[in-house]
Amino acid sequence: MENLTDCEAKLLHALRELEESTSVRIFFKDVQDGGATFGNPELVFREASNAFNFSLPDSMKQSVTRFSPFACHWRIERDNFKITGEFNLHHLIKALEKEPPSLDWDNTQEEQDLYWQFRVIDDFPGGGTDSYAALRIDPDLHTPQVWYHDMRRGAVQLDIDYSTYLHMVTITKGTIGWQYLFSQVDLGRSEFQNFTTRLEHMLGVFPDIFPEHDYLNLHERLEARL
Repeated sequence: MENLTDCEAKLLHALRELEESTSVRIFFKDVQDGGATFGNPELVFREASNAFNFSLPDSMKQSVTRFSPFACHWRIERDNFKITGEFNLHHLIKALEKEPPSLDWDNTQEEQDLYWQFRVIDDFPGGGTDSYAALRIDPDLHTPQVWYHDMRRGAVQLDIDYSTYLHMVTITKGTIGWQYLFSQVDLGRSEFQNFTTRLEHMLGVFPDIFPEHDYLNLHERLEARL
């Protein structure tokens, strides 16, 4: 691919890190070039405005990529633990064109109203977790919110924007549950134990496997939620 944007280059680099590491087993990857239309922020923003009567913030233009999709499912195995990760990033146009995600069987009316505003930007079909990340599109909001939904635990708002979400995918490589580091959940609760353990393992081995990244902020976020 030619004339990569900074965001595209960082995503491709993260994928190469996974591919080139002898510690990582890749189950599948899928990177498709959506072409000039998908890579043109002005056209993407116009499509969004026409579809939702809603103007995306200019800050999101730097994160428009041509990829549709950009996906990888991987695992790191050690003698006493495994770390699994996955990302399946949908292009903004594709995400905005799709219907809202399916409702949980026991949603309240408030949750139904909230989920109706969701448009999925990342999901995890390989892991079969029924979880996803979504933009909340609401004309009353100045910028779309990022939410993470898990079938068993419902949806939580993340304290990052869309651009930061993509950046954190390049750091965490989509380690399952990384999104909780940017939420207000208590990771010390028993229902989050599997996520907490996986994130602890991630932060234990990633500095050796992917040493060019700074993990201090993630360490601090994990400690603050235990």
